[in-house]
Amino acid sequence: MSDAVKQERRRAQRVDATLAMNLHLDLPQGGGDIETINVSSTGVYFRTPTYIEPMTKLAMSFDVEHDEGETKPVECEGIVARVQPDLPSETVDTYEVAVFFTTIDAESLHNLERYVERRLAP
Repeated sequence: MSDAVKQERRRAQRVDATLAMNLHLDLPQGGGDIETINVSSTGVYFRTPTYIEPMTKLAMSFDVEHDEGETKPVECEGIVARVQPDLPSETVDTYEVAVFFTTIDAESLHNLERYVERRLAP
């Protein structure tokens, strides 16, 4: 690729966010601590100690800051779009997983969009 500026191809802006997340999926090693890396209104990128196969359907939930000192829940379903590293390995401690949301209710979407907007505001 040339030195030209890369054009953002995502439909929704992402913001860095370190949020504790619950996966509603039985994982072989129990899932461990799962923490988001970034979020948008269309997906989430997170770390997990367990490899999750691409195209896996999963349900997840996490809380986002709504107003100072107040949090609101986000509950959604999605499909694993990408995993890094892309193959399971006994030498890997952490995998980074990108999930595209397939289902998110109106209230959760509102909570997430408000969170992203607040994080983007100067």
